[in-house]
Amino acid sequence: MKRIQRVWALAAALALAAACSDDPRAEISDVRVTEEISSRFERDTELTRFDLRVTTQDGVVTLTGRVAEDSQKNDAARIAYEVEGVEQVVNRVVTDPAVDASKATPADAS
Repeated sequence: MKRIQRVWALAAALALAAACSDDPRAEISDVRVTEEISSRFERDTELTRFDLRVTTQDGVVTLTGRVAEDSQKNDAARIAYEVEGVEQVVNRVVTDPAVDASKATPADAS
């Protein structure tokens, strides 16, 4: 009987703690953040051409990959910061002008 009471007390305490959270971002999972940023990169006409990788741990997003210009690197960080649940962005994207030619689509190559 006491074990059941302890389980109920623990469940009630956890429910209360979750309900009283002052940080709405606490409910946003790292997986959801990663998926949203990756989706936004795919929809961006400039960034979709590049192989950018996103990882998230405890709201800290790490971006890696290569882009052709600094402006694209900065855009990637800006897009990541705009996603709900992001606390910090570590931008390890490398700017490499040579990557542009190798990532150009057939329409761009003409």
